[in-house]
Amino acid sequence: MCSCVGTVEDVNPNRTKGSAAGKGRIAFDGIYDARAIAHDKVEIFFYPSLLAVTDVTYIISYDGLTVEKTVPGANLRPDYRGLLKYTVSGLDINTEYAFSVQAKNSDGLISTSTLIKRAKTFANKTANFVGIGEVKNLPGFDGRTALRVEWPAAERQGTITPKDEDVIQYEIILLDSDIATPVAFDDISFVEPFRKVVYVDGAKISHQVNGLQPDTKYFIRVRGIHKGMSTNGDDPNYRAEQNSNYILMGTLSDDMSTIDVDTSSFSVEIPRSVEGKYSLNTTWASAKGSFDHYRLYYKQTSAGAPWASYKSARDTVCSGKETNDASWSCVEIGFEKDRYTISDLVPFTNYDVYLLVCGTKTCEIGDAIEFSSTPPYKTNPGHAKFNGIYAIENAKYYWALNEIYLRLTPPDINSGVVDGVLVELKERVSGPLSDVFLNHPDYASGLNLAVANFDYKTADEIIVSGVSLSESEPYCFSLIPYYYSDGNLIENRNNETTSCILPRVKTPTQDEFPGLTNAVVDSSTNTLTLTWGAPLGGVYQGFAIFLKIGGGPFLYSEGINSDPNYIRINVPFSYSSYQIPFMNSGDYQVGILAYYNDGTTETFSEPNINVQPFTVGP
Repeated sequence: MCSCVGTVEDVNPNRTKGSAAGKGRIAFDGIYDARAIAHDKVEIFFYPSLLAVTDVTYIISYDGLTVEKTVPGANLRPDYRGLLKYTVSGLDINTEYAFSVQAKNSDGLISTSTLIKRAKTFANKTANFVGIGEVKNLPGFDGRTALRVEWPAAERQGTITPKDEDVIQYEIILLDSDIATPVAFDDISFVEPFRKVVYVDGAKISHQVNGLQPDTKYFIRVRGIHKGMSTNGDDPNYRAEQNSNYILMGTLSDDMSTIDVDTSSFSVEIPRSVEGKYSLNTTWASAKGSFDHYRLYYKQTSAGAPWASYKSARDTVCSGKETNDASWSCVEIGFEKDRYTISDLVPFTNYDVYLLVCGTKTCEIGDAIEFSSTPPYKTNPGHAKFNGIYAIENAKYYWALNEIYLRLTPPDINSGVVDGVLVELKERVSGPLSDVFLNHPDYASGLNLAVANFDYKTADEIIVSGVSLSESEPYCFSLIPYYYSDGNLIENRNNETTSCILPRVKTPTQDEFPGLTNAVVDSSTNTLTLTWGAPLGGVYQGFAIFLKIGGGPFLYSEGINSDPNYIRINVPFSYSSYQIPFMNSGDYQVGILAYYNDGTTETFSEPNINVQPFTVGP
């Protein structure tokens, strides 16, 4: 299994390591060994220089190399013998090379070692594989007797059918470091439990090795076995790749004191939505080490025995209600978890909550570690965010002039609890003499004002009816969200705002009703067709079309005042178009306004600029 070891060209028996030996010279022993590990790779070994690792660069040379290879000292780590190793790749198959190593300091001075080692690459192609990549401890109880070994996939030359140099199997060897060193990786005189050999499929890049000893460090190596070995394995001159890379890694201890637990990391939070009335979210930093599971205990604060006395009387089995005290509940949580939501709780109630790390399945006192906890934790997410009224609008419809509209953004139901929104009328000189809720769920306001039903979760408008248009004192309102706790209504005035309005009939503005959108003449019948959009706001009960005969300025005021050059045509509320047939030939101008008539006074929308000129006939 060993590679050819070259002869020493110039023997220097005394190792003289040091930063310098004489002016302008670095003392460095040079190469220690060279051994082929594949058809195109050789591992070379050398003792480190005494120079600081950040100040030394190693120069590697071999015959046929045009540019020397340089390796910073900080990139290399000593093996179990104290030797540094570098793998030279890209060599020719079945070829002997002579290798040498020099050390160079940060000033550019280079050692003058004359040592040379020779090695010959394998005569057959092998897998292109770098060896072991990483070894990880398994979380939880499995970490005591198992390790996960990982490696980068070997290069594959074939596609569906592997070529001779493609890996078909990986060999994993683990050595008990208390019994042997890596020199015994291939020594079959060592058997389990001191030396464990596992073969896995060539398609894998990781494997969980079980059956190991707790709290034991292992030297671990991975090699690739290529397809050609299946037909040529009996030939002693035919070889698989022989990388010597290894990792030293230990299984976890079964001693609870070795478990790394941040006991201060346990946190209990109340969800900020309605779920916060019925649940608690718990989180913690994952424990590191060998343990079986977590246990979460909880109860209503006012019920049962306190934790200080009950924790020593816990059931050994964790599966819901405890038999020793049914007020306590227990949840078993997998070792890989770091959070849990306790659900089906009673709203607005205090709870005690505690978390344990359990080293064994029964989690008895000596096998448990307790996280810090500061109960009680109340199932109360607090009030939902709400910004109140941002505007109040006058009546919109001529048949409901006693209505006003409170504008709002609905409560953020994901930020807390809300069971409804109260409309509060502020005190007025003309009454009421104190603030009054108009829609309290438990009692009537006693006023003539009424609030239309609305969905507090989605409504952006609340209708209040019964206001008077003849009042000289404004009406002022606030919107107050609330929730119920133990049958009591809890108001939230944190962001209370008050808005006021003096109700009046407001006809559409020019922006709300810009007038005609089109005026088209049908020349076959001399018919004029007018179209417009419904006003976006304001009160109106119909439309007035003003038709002016002839040119000159068009003034709505003249049409309103019955100027003889204008013809007025009233159109019902619901119309959005109108036709005037069989018109006389001539030039015309036409415009439209919305209007409201209270029986005494007629009010029009603001004049608009969309006056349409047109011609009828030749």
